[in-house]
Amino acid sequence: MEWNQNKPLLLDGGMGTMLMAAGMKLGDLPELMNITSGDIIRDIQRQYAEAGSQVLYANTFGANGHKLQGSGHTVQEVILAGVALARQAAQEAGRTDMAIALDVGPIGELL
Repeated sequence: MEWNQNKPLLLDGGMGTMLMAAGMKLGDLPELMNITSGDIIRDIQRQYAEAGSQVLYANTFGANGHKLQGSGHTVQEVILAGVALARQAAQEAGRTDMAIALDVGPIGELL
């Protein structure tokens, strides 16, 4: 992806809100949906690509060892699935010019 620093860079939108609209329940781990409901994740990202986003964030905001503990899945497994889904969504939207970014958030616990 080429970026002109004189123009705004368009990022995708809120994954959490879209997941809630798609039926995700409170307390579910959105990052596990990369493995259990990849079609939903890919569809949301495809919508952002079709809307003109230049960057898709992988669904990895809470992909850390603390949050995924006891889920039966590793951080690496969840992250690789999230990145793959974002790449697939860009391809499905016919967008070869998109960047895929890893989304990293807090571990989910106050210090």
